[in-house]
Amino acid sequence: MPGVISVEGRPTWQVWAIAGASFLLMLCSAALLSNQIEKVSAKTNKTIGIVLLGTSSSLPLLVMVIIAGLSHNFEIAVSNVVSTNIANLTLVIGIIALLRPLRIQGAVKKGVIATLIMILGLLIGLLNLNFFSFGPASPPGLVISFQEGVLMLGAFLLFIIVMRFMHAEENSPLSSRETPFMEMGISLLAGIVVCYCASTCISSLIYISNLYGISPVIIGSTIVVVGTSFPEFAVALSLLFQNKDEVIFSNLITSNVINFFVALGIIALFTPIIISKQLLAFNIPFMVLLHIMLIPFLIKGTISRKEAIILIGIFVLYVVLNFFGGVTLIP
Repeated sequence: MPGVISVEGRPTWQVWAIAGASFLLMLCSAALLSNQIEKVSAKTNKTIGIVLLGTSSSLPLLVMVIIAGLSHNFEIAVSNVVSTNIANLTLVIGIIALLRPLRIQGAVKKGVIATLIMILGLLIGLLNLNFFSFGPASPPGLVISFQEGVLMLGAFLLFIIVMRFMHAEENSPLSSRETPFMEMGISLLAGIVVCYCASTCISSLIYISNLYGISPVIIGSTIVVVGTSFPEFAVALSLLFQNKDEVIFSNLITSNVINFFVALGIIALFTPIIISKQLLAFNIPFMVLLHIMLIPFLIKGTISRKEAIILIGIFVLYVVLNFFGGVTLIP
């Protein structure tokens, strides 16, 4: 799918400049969008607010992934999703907890743990559905079909129900709140800019990866992942100063659910997604193991500065291993 600004036939330095400028404008627009959605959240139902906040902070990645997927650049799409989810649970939480230890209690803690278990179950289920299909006549990796895309979108609806119970006491009837028309209008305009910039950015990155022969997985796990995780970090930092630790976790988990199940689920409705064996052997198992590792932290209810350093170290390890081709976690 072509970007808003065509990069074909341009000098290499112009392609890099277009990619950088569109990426920065996309992040600035996403920051404005998240800021406006925070205001919408304060004027609406709590559950709706958190889902909107998670969606807005995920929008740059969501649009880039859907554009890449519908253009059949599956390796870029899936590696961006997996690497951003890993960054959210390691780099973002790690830096925030390094500034101040995080605490999560009560119903929200139970809901976040339940959501992590649900994510794990669905990830493992998707792997099992395709595990025995590998062979000489099979596609070169896992295939997410239309039916599995529907299942993934259904998982997102289940997640919203879980969120509803997590914040049952804080929810109030929508009729008792004012309608934030101005904030919604600014959010819509910012969202349109994000979509246009994401389209141009992804076409530039594809051109660059083809030009230099760089693996899309490496681009997705380094340059892109830092940028697409930035909106989540900005929102988390704002919430930290407001002492809303539980909302930090809720937003990051919401973003990860949207990144994986909504983005890939939407793509699968239109075209089967082929996930390469490289991603299946290292990146996706790494993400699954990370979710498992986080559950004891959440059961304890705190993430200390020492644990924050461990999380940041895990992200650095992931990037280094990815750069050198990863290791085989699933043969």
